[in-house]
Formats: sequence, C-alpha cells, structure tokens
Amino acid sequence: MRPRIESILQGIDSLLLEEKQAFQTIQRLAETRITNETKDTVIRTIFGLTKDERMQDISTRKLNQIETFKADWASEIADKGDNLWGAFSSGTKYTTHHFNKDATRREELKMFGASGDIDRAVWSTLSAAA
Repeated sequence: MRPRIESILQGIDSLLLEEKQAFQTIQRLAETRITNETKDTVIRTIFGLTKDERMQDISTRKLNQIETFKADWASEIADKGDNLWGAFSSGTKYTTHHFNKDATRREELKMFGASGDIDRAVWSTLSAAA
C-alpha cells in the first residue's frame, strides 16, 4: 500500500510542477507583444496554410473562415491585450466556437481531434516565441 501512496504523491508533485510551468508560460505570453508575423503564423497554423500560399490564392470559403477568425482576434486582443496570450486566446475562441457547427462534435474535436491539435500547435508555436 505504501508504494502505491508514494506513486500517487509523485504523480501529484509532477502535476503541480507542470501546472506551475504552464502558468509561467501564460505569464510570458501575456508579457510578449504581437508582431504582424505572429498574426500571420497563427492564421496559417489554424487554417493549414503553408508559408508559400498567398491569401489571394485560397478559396472564398477559407477566406470567409479567416474573416470570422479575425473578428475573434479583435475581441480577444481587446480583452486580453496586444500580446501572445491574446493571440492564443483568439485561436482557441475560433476553434471552440466556429470550427464546427455541431456542438457535440465540437467538444469531441476539441479533446481528440483537429481543433485540439490546432490549439496545441498554436500553443507550442507561441510559447516558443515568448
């Protein structure tokens, strides 16, 4: 029984350390200002665009999706500030509310699918830049 308790306590310590590191990353994101390159990178990550693709060459549907994202961007930047935390938040707002119209499917995609993958990719990119 004692080894099991020790294992559980080690797991809790590890989780607390990960949480502390995540909050430190959030603080760095909140302290780092956005550049035009940041916004471009977030858009390209969310919409699966390569660096070589030009906006005038993509489909009207995708352009409309980007416009929806830009509205989320504006509201999150206004709320959280002109920083990488606001940029990350705008991405998660888009993937949470606009990525899929079916609410049940949205939740599934957030946990196990494409929108969750996108959030993690944006987090990784922005936290590396902070």
